[in-house]
Amino acid sequence: MSVTVASEVGRPTAAIAEWSSSLKADDIPELTARRAGWQWASVLGAVLAVGDHPHSRAVGSVARRQGGPRPSTLLPELDGVAPESAVWANAARSVMLDFDDYLFAAHTGHSAVLVTLALGEALGSAGPDLLAATVAANEAGGRLGAAMLLGPHNGQMWAYVHNMAGAVAACRLLGLDSERTAAAIGLALTEPPYPLPATFMGSDGKVLTASGPAVDGMRAALLADEGLRCDVDVLDDRSGFFARVHPDAMVGMFSGFGHAWLTDSLSYKIYPGCAYLDTAVDAVLAIGRRHQAERGQALSAGDVRSGRIEAGVLTTGMEAMSGWYRGPGSGLRGININFSAAYSVAVALLAGRLTPAELDPCWYEPRAASVDDLAGRIAVVFDQTMNQGMQHPADRGFDLSDALARGRTEPVLSDAGFVEYEHRFPATVELTLADGTVWRETAEIPLGGAGRDAEETRGLVRAKLGRDELFAALENLAALPSANDVRAALERRPSDPVRT
Repeated sequence: MSVTVASEVGRPTAAIAEWSSSLKADDIPELTARRAGWQWASVLGAVLAVGDHPHSRAVGSVARRQGGPRPSTLLPELDGVAPESAVWANAARSVMLDFDDYLFAAHTGHSAVLVTLALGEALGSAGPDLLAATVAANEAGGRLGAAMLLGPHNGQMWAYVHNMAGAVAACRLLGLDSERTAAAIGLALTEPPYPLPATFMGSDGKVLTASGPAVDGMRAALLADEGLRCDVDVLDDRSGFFARVHPDAMVGMFSGFGHAWLTDSLSYKIYPGCAYLDTAVDAVLAIGRRHQAERGQALSAGDVRSGRIEAGVLTTGMEAMSGWYRGPGSGLRGININFSAAYSVAVALLAGRLTPAELDPCWYEPRAASVDDLAGRIAVVFDQTMNQGMQHPADRGFDLSDALARGRTEPVLSDAGFVEYEHRFPATVELTLADGTVWRETAEIPLGGAGRDAEETRGLVRAKLGRDELFAALENLAALPSANDVRAALERRPSDPVRT
């Protein structure tokens, strides 16, 4: 099933609506469906991982003030709340430590999975509709992020993708036709978010990045179901989203529906933190393993005299921006670690790992002086070789350079494919030890990233969720009898027998 090229470029909202409203689970390739199931496992794993974090407890307290019991599940407490409260709180928790998933080109899981779960519970939706809603949201949200690649935001701050993805997921579950789906997308983007680096990097406000937009998207679908209309193309109108937010948006990214499955490009984080630092953590942990193997003892932070991380423009740019909100007197916070390769590597050296536990204030606050000291001795420098290594090979289904050159006016995804897509963020870590020896390791594609071995990734996502029974059900999402079975699986302790 595909949409004509003319409608893809000339009427982007209509193209999304026409395609997503008619998408069925049987239209989705088996490999694509499997990666969507892993996305559910990754997102739920991220939410469960922050259950004891003080910010997570605050989010849960606010969500429960809205009243209950209601049909949707607040995770990880398993309290019944309204769908809006479930989406708002669960999305805040999934984004909290940047322990999420991403595809080309957005972090869609916060809305694609969590809107689908919450509304699916309220509606009693079965697996085929849950799968179709998730994939439709991924494809819509990913294309909006891709269109905005050269715009004013990047990564998680493409918050408006959740307005669109939330609307598309909800419309698909509600069974809305293309006209009402287009109306929902328009209503969802009536007041698009515009995240500020100051509060994203410099406050605890990052937890709100996906929450409000995802709820707004779901509510827009419910309003469209009640008859509210939007008769303009909210994206491409002369005074619409692109005109006001990014006039040079690559509208041609809204192409290839039903052929170029962005869901195939999903990457799943195994460390809490920005994707741009994952390979640096991979590399320093590899140095630790090699040190253990060659010297018969663990590498300790005290062994390290200095360090150097060689990386591309995305990693060094992230380091510079996050550095505005670090330093003497500001106090170490989790966000400082989340968006710094130097700080994440320092924590990995001090703890011997990087997990959500190290992002809890109970861990890093008593060690703040040590973290600051070690991170201050690790330089993050631009390296041209690493930068060039970020380019996805053009002969593997998608040429990003070509898409950037033609994407404003041409349907650049019409002939693309993402089965072989690679999320490449090369980094080399060099450590000089107190004894004068120098240790270097390079990692190109992060563990869990698109382009890694599929079975390796499957095992990492399964471990991240930590619930084997639930993972098996999510991996075959289309066979899930009901969205309510997710809560039932979580209510059982891992050792409990499965009820039949």
